[in-house]
Amino acid sequence: MRDVVILSCVLAASLAVFLLVFIPFVVVLSAIKGWLVRPILRRYDLLLLAMIDVCATTHRRRDTWFTDTARTEVARAIETAARTAEKAAPRPGLMAGTRHVVRNDALRLAAVIREHKKPILRASGPSSFDRVTESMWSGVVALIEDDWATLTAAAPPVTAATKLRRFASRIGPQTVLLGAAFAIPLIPAVAEAPAVASSVRVTLIVTAVLGLALPRESPARAPILDVLGKALPFKSEK
Repeated sequence: MRDVVILSCVLAASLAVFLLVFIPFVVVLSAIKGWLVRPILRRYDLLLLAMIDVCATTHRRRDTWFTDTARTEVARAIETAARTAEKAAPRPGLMAGTRHVVRNDALRLAAVIREHKKPILRASGPSSFDRVTESMWSGVVALIEDDWATLTAAAPPVTAATKLRRFASRIGPQTVLLGAAFAIPLIPAVAEAPAVASSVRVTLIVTAVLGLALPRESPARAPILDVLGKALPFKSEK
């Protein structure tokens, strides 16, 4: 019993360190990086680079269009570009009267970019990849020319339901993880092993917090979870 209490205290201390020290450090470091890069690359510059990356990835993978690896890589590049488009709106307080219009244009462009996943997932040959490359490249040219009418010509309107779905997709997985963090340790087979139950709870909570604090594509998430996995005991005591 004494060992279980000590183990619980150690796990609680580990969780506190991750939540109060390590994760804020990563977030602040990411903010500093953004502050240093901002004078060099504007938000629309980052969007332009992300769209060019989609073109390059799709063209490079056209000869392996039939593999799941190729489709997954292209779909990931498309999603990154769409998320970059969502972040391209002006900061709050800047041109407050027209910010919502620009914000809606950014969300509509993100929806258009995501539509390119469909022909990739339904690809029937290299020509399917070529069409995506050509379409995205026309978007690159339109963005360079600041032609937002062309960029958003095929975009669906942004409604309250659209924004709600986007918000739900952002916090939904993290909410499920937090719920699982408290539900899974209550399962009898898991509850009989306090070390396993505590480790599972800490891992799920940290994963949920990282999902909210860091972008989905952030390279910092994997190392943090790897360190956490090595630090926590997963073997139950016999």
